[in-house]
Amino acid sequence: MKNAMTFDDIYLLKNSAVKLVLKEIDVMELEYALMEASAEVKNAFFRNMSKRAEQMITEDMRYNTNVSRNDSLEAQQKILDVIFGLEKSGKIKLLEE
Repeated sequence: MKNAMTFDDIYLLKNSAVKLVLKEIDVMELEYALMEASAEVKNAFFRNMSKRAEQMITEDMRYNTNVSRNDSLEAQQKILDVIFGLEKSGKIKLLEE
C-alpha cells in the first residue's frame, strides 16, 4: 500500500502505528500538516495523544495563520516519509488493500 497511501489515509492506521509515528515527528510539522487535513486524520492523531497535547496543538493551529497550503502539504509529505520509514524497518504495518 506504500505507493497508494496518502496523508488522508492515516486515519486507517492502527492506533499503535499512529503512536509510533507521533514519537518520530516534530510537533511543529504535525501542526503544519494538520492545517490541511481532514477531520478523520486530525482525530487519528488526537485520539493517540493526551488531551493537553491536543489542546496545545489546536490552539497553536488557531493562532498560527502564516502557514501556507504549500507548507502544510510539505509537512504532510515529511510525515508520510516517516511512516514509510517505519514500515520499511518493520516497526509498523500499513493496511493492505
